Amino acid sequence: MSQLRAVQAANTALNELGIDQSEPVDPFEAIEDAGLLLRFQPLKDLLGAVLPGAPGGVLINSARPASLQRYTAAHELGHWFMDQDVLSLDNDESVFGHHHGEARERDAQVFAAHFLMPLELLYPVARRYGIKRGQAVDPEQVYQAARDMHVSYEATVRQLMNTRLIAPSNGNQLLKTQPAAIKLRLTAGLKLPNARGDVWIVEHPEDHAEIEAFVGDAILLRLTEYPATGYRWYAEEAQPGATVHPFRPAPPPFSGGQAFADAIPPTGGGEVIPFPAMAAASDVVSLLQDRLVQQPYQAGATAVGGAVTRLVAYTADAPGDEAIQLNHVRSVRPDAPVSRIKVTTHVRGVPEVEFRRRLIAAFARDEAEGTEWDY
Repeated sequence: MSQLRAVQAANTALNELGIDQSEPVDPFEAIEDAGLLLRFQPLKDLLGAVLPGAPGGVLINSARPASLQRYTAAHELGHWFMDQDVLSLDNDESVFGHHHGEARERDAQVFAAHFLMPLELLYPVARRYGIKRGQAVDPEQVYQAARDMHVSYEATVRQLMNTRLIAPSNGNQLLKTQPAAIKLRLTAGLKLPNARGDVWIVEHPEDHAEIEAFVGDAILLRLTEYPATGYRWYAEEAQPGATVHPFRPAPPPFSGGQAFADAIPPTGGGEVIPFPAMAAASDVVSLLQDRLVQQPYQAGATAVGGAVTRLVAYTADAPGDEAIQLNHVRSVRPDAPVSRIKVTTHVRGVPEVEFRRRLIAAFARDEAEGTEWDY
């Protein structure tokens, strides 16, 4: 009954605050909309706190990962909705521990899970990654679902178990996998500059992909190329000019002897035409790596002249919007791409930075309204 009360409280909060439950929930905006003061500060042992008063306030540890800050914020909001005007000091055990006797903390955990992952959001995201009731899922599926909902991997595993989308045995096995190992597999071993950042994978996009990332995240494009055809992926601003030709120069006149044998490289693999450089887009995103997963033209390999996968990774460096536009063209015909990709990336700042931006925007609105009224 206590947990049912917490679920009902989360639903009430979502409805009273007018939150769109089909999109990722921002608990920091929710705290402010609830009339509470929000502050960020590095804390030693605490993840967050609720400070009673008129108005009350919520304190968040800004030194922790952003996903943990969001979950902590929802946990504190749960305390406010269910235990108003009661001081709450929450550490790791309070937010993620097993509370068999302390109902307040257990209820706040249930509230946070259902507030950040309401069924209207959880079910579509689960379907997106093939998470179906009664079927075992792998860590990569759960990680990508957690990333899309802007919550932690552990919180998502527990909510999938709470809603019985996955069996407890599957969930307990998933909890043994660290997110860092999952990201390493998703990126084919790419070392990320920010170990806490998320990885966004764009595979086989038809024309347009849209991503909402955070500063420190990585955007990885998996692109298929057929080098033997001469078609390559270029960033639109780095496309070759029409005068660039990828062909090798004509050989010298035949003089007999071992000319043909001498012309064959020692590896027997033929000439490898280097990939074009993929330019960085802007200050918002920058190029991290551009490499092949499967090399073409290997001696004796069946992949000669076949498809290769090109991995192009960008990092989200600063808040803002940026479009990464790539064209699949031959260097002799840069004006005639056979396909295009546009990845629109909306990069958001860390919670504390976004909070300050909201304060500045609110101050600017108040100033504008005051100036207009005085005038």
